[in-house]
Amino acid sequence: PRSTLFPYTTLFRSKLTHEPVQGATVRVRREIYSSTEHRVREETEHLTDTNGQFIFGLTPEQSTNRSTYLNFEVTHPNYARRPWDGYSLSMIRTNQSLGALPFFQALDLAPAEGISGQLVRPDGTPASGVKVMTYSKAVKTDMSDYGSFADTNTDASGSFQINVVKGGEAVLWLLPQDFVPSTHLIHQQRGDLGQFILEDGVRLSGQVFDSDGLPVSHVWVNAELSGGPAKKSIGMPVADALARSALTDAQGQFATGPLPVGDYHVLI
Repeated sequence: PRSTLFPYTTLFRSKLTHEPVQGATVRVRREIYSSTEHRVREETEHLTDTNGQFIFGLTPEQSTNRSTYLNFEVTHPNYARRPWDGYSLSMIRTNQSLGALPFFQALDLAPAEGISGQLVRPDGTPASGVKVMTYSKAVKTDMSDYGSFADTNTDASGSFQINVVKGGEAVLWLLPQDFVPSTHLIHQQRGDLGQFILEDGVRLSGQVFDSDGLPVSHVWVNAELSGGPAKKSIGMPVADALARSALTDAQGQFATGPLPVGDYHVLI
């Protein structure tokens, strides 16, 4: 049962026109977030109405748990994805007692434009099921403005289409499992980006031992690109996605997926 004491109405509006956005899909997570626990208790999905509003509720248990955390994600075909963003319910109530509205009472969405392209393997065949990720901002130097993360997978023909912030700065990552991941600075370019040919790359392998010279199993080895031609200067407050992780086996051995040639920090 929902508590009648804590219904919340949330407004979404266009960043440029400040008009309500109808038909936005809002996912709301009620999480438990504390120093000893972090888990999702419930997730619901809602559509905004003609006034850009929707109503979600909390159960009595969620309303009274001091570790309840509210998290929101917003998507719309004509706007850039607003990634998960949240706040503690106890802090929301504290701020309300001081006269401040909950942060989600007036959230805006940035208008979007699409980018598209096709991925092919080195032999020219389509690369399907490859993860494609973007990050974009309306003004890259505005630290108060949220950045939009979005991701998708290529279809059977190796093609993808994804939204980024209209007129803003944007970066694209191609993240295949069996070929080299890559970073592409597309800046304000939009529309069809053409064809991307994936590369085979190199793989890092080795073995991890303890101080007694014995192999260590189930240890993560992380290879993070630190230099070389594949390392791009993104110029926005976002980490590069060019890294690989591998878990050591029973003999302490590991092997990463393909990586571009360059300098790496290897973290055990």
